[in-house]
Amino acid sequence: MEDPKDLLHRVHRRVLDEMQGGGDARSRDSVEKIGEADRNLRKAIAALYLALEELDNSAVAVDILSEHAAMLVDMIRQIKGGR
Repeated sequence: MEDPKDLLHRVHRRVLDEMQGGGDARSRDSVEKIGEADRNLRKAIAALYLALEELDNSAVAVDILSEHAAMLVDMIRQIKGGR
């Protein structure tokens, strides 16, 4: 079975590659901004995870991570046009 981290990285790379596949300079700039923001977000998520592990309080960790997951779900719904 494939490691979930490898799968996520592979899918992420494919999506960014598809985004970079064409378009004008403005869309390439947007892709670069998205890529940078994505890298920063991933680093921040990793730092948050390490800080939550260090706290050693699973209830607090789950609450915080659940709030972030809910934010992402809301963003996905908005992008898809639903509420």
